[in-house]
Amino acid sequence: MVLALPLARPALATTTILTFLFAWDEFAWSLTIITDRARELDQARELSADLLRQAKRHGLSDAQIGRIRHLPAELVRQLRHSLGIRPVFKTVDTCAAEFAATTPYHYSSYDEENEVIPSDPVSYTHLTLPTIHPV
Repeated sequence: MVLALPLARPALATTTILTFLFAWDEFAWSLTIITDRARELDQARELSADLLRQAKRHGLSDAQIGRIRHLPAELVRQLRHSLGIRPVFKTVDTCAAEFAATTPYHYSSYDEENEVIPSDPVSYTHLTLPTIHPV
């Protein structure tokens, strides 16, 4: 691969290269952690609650854990539920705390604390799609 650097703006080129390398380093580090968790799963005598929780926190699915342990994904899921290992939901403040967000963004995580405030038992989202007419 040939990388052409603009000579008129060497600082920008250097920043671009360093940003790319930093992003690649973070990605490679994430893969290393996942690989380490997979190796631990493969070598463990039993699938303990702590080992299962760590695998889920690092992004391994029930199917992946099952493949590593030679178990069906449904059995891994049942074990996880019986051990109380379930996802919680975290909140991203979409308004940066400038004012109360009416539509906060939530994501699931295998962490300890649930940040989502329960709403009414029945809640609906209304989505209006534009009408497209053929020409």
